[in-house]
Amino acid sequence: MKEIVRDGKTGYLLDPDRIVAQLRDKLHRLLQDDELCRTMGRNSRERVEQHFTWRHAADRWLALLREDGLL
Repeated sequence: MKEIVRDGKTGYLLDPDRIVAQLRDKLHRLLQDDELCRTMGRNSRERVEQHFTWRHAADRWLALLREDGLL
């Protein structure tokens, strides 16, 4: 998830050893701060649309295949 989530910008990365406490704290923060929740949601959507659509995946595969001379 580190490659996808930008901690504090598009979501939260949590320490597996402290996940329950951190998840509780982060959810509480989002529930208390409507603007943060909207901003993080907007940032997440923009990041997905810019980097993680099927089109982007297909373009990366095609580039790899061309690099290897398979296309």
